[in-house]
Amino acid sequence: MIMRYTREQLSQMKGLTDWDRLAKMTDEEIEKAAAEDPDCPLLTDEQLAQMTVFVPPGPRRMVTMRIDEDVINWFSQFGRGYQTRINEVLKAYVAAQSKQGR
Repeated sequence: MIMRYTREQLSQMKGLTDWDRLAKMTDEEIEKAAAEDPDCPLLTDEQLAQMTVFVPPGPRRMVTMRIDEDVINWFSQFGRGYQTRINEVLKAYVAAQSKQGR
């Protein structure tokens, strides 16, 4: 599940990291602590290779479009974020067209 927060929400969150303690630890101590953490197992090289980097979108511009009702219904059936999903499909189309030199 993907969680989204605004900058304001993130700025109000209090982290649980003891940064002073962490700064005093050696790399070996950090790696050992990470390996022993049952809540966050270390990822394998194979898992890391399958990951993709998500770059947050830049500024967006408000537009008004006429989209067929069946298209809106299909995207919105998956819940909140349907406009973002539509945007992602459009970006994928633009990327595919760009690769073809259009």
